Amino acid sequence: MIYIRLEWNASNHKRIYEQIDISTLYTKPIKYFIETTTPLWLKGSLENKPACVFTSTSSIHGGNESTLLSMQIPLLHMGMILIGLPYSLPELRTTTTGGTPYGASHVSIDNNANSLSEDEKKLCFSQGERLAKLSLKLK
Repeated sequence: MIYIRLEWNASNHKRIYEQIDISTLYTKPIKYFIETTTPLWLKGSLENKPACVFTSTSSIHGGNESTLLSMQIPLLHMGMILIGLPYSLPELRTTTTGGTPYGASHVSIDNNANSLSEDEKKLCFSQGERLAKLSLKLK
């Protein structure tokens, strides 16, 4: 099963996209969405705009980091500024579930997909907060 959430805020050119998939490459709908931004990319409209990525897998070794890295490549090509999670966040060092420096993640062990750990919640909030603060500074 694939779940994708795409968000594009045209007023401040902030982008967040997420995928939940069994592969570590981004899915066809995300690829299509990225390709629809070609006119913005060619004009340089996306340069210096903040972006972040997040994902979910069903196991601790389910490819969270490689998925996040593959999702960041097109954003780098567009000249966007990537928001990750710094190791100064204690939850990034102590989590036994999801969370990477490349972006927030969730590990839904035992098919309990609706239950986020406290560390995952704090890391997700922190990433969103960092994105919002940088968006305001760049406005």
